[in-house]
Amino acid sequence: MSGAVLAIDRKGNVKTIAKGLGKGLNPIVVLRAPPAKAVAGPAAGFYLADTITKQVLFSPASGFAAFTGSVLVGTELTGQLWVIQPNASGGFDALAATTDLPDHPWNIEGSAYVP
Repeated sequence: MSGAVLAIDRKGNVKTIAKGLGKGLNPIVVLRAPPAKAVAGPAAGFYLADTITKQVLFSPASGFAAFTGSVLVGTELTGQLWVIQPNASGGFDALAATTDLPDHPWNIEGSAYVP
């Protein structure tokens, strides 16, 4: 079995926008544009929580600037990540993300993207 990302419109219609993404999709975040005016708070970027190592990993928002408006999705147990974005033919592409995450068991249980 492999992971899929589904979209549901306001009428309840379901559409698969990406599939074949590994098992246990978690996290999923929208890569939003930064606010027009700077606000106080945590550093802008992607935060990823792993319950095995008890670490919160961070990647700065500057690394995601080219993907604003896309969806970032990963696998809970392997740490693989993809960016899902619209393509010219009206569908979606899932682009495998290059990371420096070590190859070991993960248990990713939470994430957040701060624009």
